[in-house]
Amino acid sequence: MSEGWHQWKIGEVADQLGTTTRTLRFYEEQGLLHPRRTARGTRLYSGHDWERARMILRLAALGIPLEEIRALVAARGASRSGDEASHRVHGLLARLHREAEAQKAECEAIMAEIDAADRLVRQCYDCPNPPTPQGCPHCPAYRGREEAPMLEVVWQEETG
Repeated sequence: MSEGWHQWKIGEVADQLGTTTRTLRFYEEQGLLHPRRTARGTRLYSGHDWERARMILRLAALGIPLEEIRALVAARGASRSGDEASHRVHGLLARLHREAEAQKAECEAIMAEIDAADRLVRQCYDCPNPPTPQGCPHCPAYRGREEAPMLEVVWQEETG
């Protein structure tokens, strides 16, 4: 959101990023954001601040621990040379990449389970029977729960 020298108040940034002012203040308290302050204490976010907040929110949404985000934010300032900084940042980015890959694999696995469940559920289109094991003992969705564990979320345990 680098729009020249424009600056935004905290409420505007929160609205644009789909978060709360409290979250942005928390990130500031944690040393992750450093918006400029006016003489009256109003926070003003530059394009850089806005983009940093957006990336922090994205990392947090992925479940990246705050400590890892903090380490990334502090990496260059904690280094004595560009070489040290680049190696430090590289290591942190590699760890983030591994975590994102693991989440990607988990997302792909859950998507495959959703697809398998959906294939079975669609076989029940136009079925006139009650959606219970007794009402439809040959129900493909009920019988396919082992193939599509996602269906365990859909089916209610029968009480006798």
